[in-house]
Amino acid sequence: MGVPLYLLFIIFPFVIGWVSASFSITIGLTVPFLFPLLSPDTNPALYAVLLYASGFFSYFISPIHLCQIVSNNFFGIRPIDAYKKQFPTLAITFAAGLLLFAMGTFLN
Repeated sequence: MGVPLYLLFIIFPFVIGWVSASFSITIGLTVPFLFPLLSPDTNPALYAVLLYASGFFSYFISPIHLCQIVSNNFFGIRPIDAYKKQFPTLAITFAAGLLLFAMGTFLN
């Protein structure tokens, strides 16, 4: 359909992670769906990096992530204040995944 494969490996895990707020569910649903789309000449480890980075990022910032809910409630913190503290680290983690994918595809 003309959609680049790397975008599917970013968007699909992001949506599943955001909705489910579970990294296990994200990986369990996206790996069997996306990995058969890879051609034999592609390196699956590079696409696994994209999938894991996107899934982790979205699961962690999901508003229904139980750790977020319990921690924010216990400490009396608004979710937006917690996100402001967490976002730089999560953005660096996601950017590192994108960089690893880019470097891997460039070197192949």
